[in-house]
Amino acid sequence: MIRLLIGETASGKTEYLSEFSQREKFEVLNCDSRQIYKYFNIGTAKPDKSILNKIQHHLIDIVEITEDFSAGQFLCAADKIIDRADNLIISAGTPFYINVLLNGIDDIPKVKKETRDMITEMHREKGNSELYKFLSKVDPERAKQLNPNDTQRIKRSLEVYLDSGVPISRYFTKKKRERMNFDRIIYIRREKSVLEERVMERTLKMLNSGFIEEVEGLLKKYSVEDIMKKPIIGYVEAIEYLECNIDRDTMTDEIVRNTMGYIKRQRVFFKKILLPYADLVEYI
Repeated sequence: MIRLLIGETASGKTEYLSEFSQREKFEVLNCDSRQIYKYFNIGTAKPDKSILNKIQHHLIDIVEITEDFSAGQFLCAADKIIDRADNLIISAGTPFYINVLLNGIDDIPKVKKETRDMITEMHREKGNSELYKFLSKVDPERAKQLNPNDTQRIKRSLEVYLDSGVPISRYFTKKKRERMNFDRIIYIRREKSVLEERVMERTLKMLNSGFIEEVEGLLKKYSVEDIMKKPIIGYVEAIEYLECNIDRDTMTDEIVRNTMGYIKRQRVFFKKILLPYADLVEYI
């Protein structure tokens, strides 16, 4: 049995899984692009040890922030789990990972080393903001999908465009994967006002649970550049706070605002991606 559980950030997926585990034994395939990273715990709202001990979760704490984890690696790992699991719930919040899982990987051409070197040099000379502006001009659709601090994907998008002359967003329209045979899709759908309240509560709880100390510890292990290359909401703002660029209240407000912006993108994506599965969706 394969079920898909989706819900925006702070909608309550972990709580649902914990409650459901009291009635049924199952495994969880985690589709969260932040929880794959080791040591990034409080700010990514990873399930606590009591839940992880009770419910087997896959694809949590599997890579370092300094390591790359490609869409191909994710899909390969996910397919192996799906093939062997008897009773699996796919818990999904990251649109990119869900899209890869449902639609496969697009046939994006390889990029020449000269092009990669050119983009790297452009980034060194002009900085991330200029690269993002450039991407916004040549591929506005892709730019809207990315965080302006997501250096890795911005550079990748520009490399593909400069090498092939085709915006990378065009390649993302190709679908190669057959419809997945879900037994059921559960969508935890909450009103925007409820989500905003939950995001604020979660942010305050996070800050009162040692989040700043967690970030300080990460900065002893990794460089700021390492963390900023794969920007995770919460950690970016916390680093700004620790570097005395913003005060604590501003940090809190920015975490909430940026999380709500991400939730908006999640909701738009969920609406689109679930159209072929409308007959299976149960809203709770």
